[in-house]
Amino acid sequence: MYLTPKAGSGRAAFVMVNNGETRSIEAEASLSTNAWYKLIVSIKDKVATLSVNDTVAASNTIAVYPEDVRADAHYLARGQDGGWFNGQLSDMKIYQRP
Repeated sequence: MYLTPKAGSGRAAFVMVNNGETRSIEAEASLSTNAWYKLIVSIKDKVATLSVNDTVAASNTIAVYPEDVRADAHYLARGQDGGWFNGQLSDMKIYQRP
């Protein structure tokens, strides 16, 4: 499971991979460089929503909940392929609500 500001399409994306099945949501537009963005991913009833600067950018049904994904490692500012984020993180919050 990861959030990237620039997927292969050049757009922000949230991706979940579980048991070989990949689900993703991608913003419609690219994020420009040298600008701050507020990226939010929320998941409710197996629907993931990606918001950019408090505006919904994409939404899609996902196959699993994040707690169902068993990962060996979790990274901030690093992609699953080892690529590093070339920017700054000013804040990071993770919530779980029943």
